[in-house]
Amino acid sequence: MSKNKYIDYLGCIATTNGKSNQASPPIQLAMTDYDHMEGICTKYPQFTKNQLRWLVANKERYKVAHAIKRIGRKLYFHIPSLLVWIEEQNA
Repeated sequence: MSKNKYIDYLGCIATTNGKSNQASPPIQLAMTDYDHMEGICTKYPQFTKNQLRWLVANKERYKVAHAIKRIGRKLYFHIPSLLVWIEEQNA
């Protein structure tokens, strides 16, 4: 894969100019792709609850809203989308 391509948060191949060069595969979501804040902090101890809360409070600013879902009072994170978002950061 060339450097100007990346895999977006739904797994579709796109170029950096935003135009897809291949047909998008059908979206396949699984409930196992989502986890709540406590589960993420348990599985990935490098993230704290305060870090995730800050991310939720600033989700629009950092364009990560697509990876965060609220059902009732509970927050769920789409793990594959969150990992792609992390990889896209220049950290």
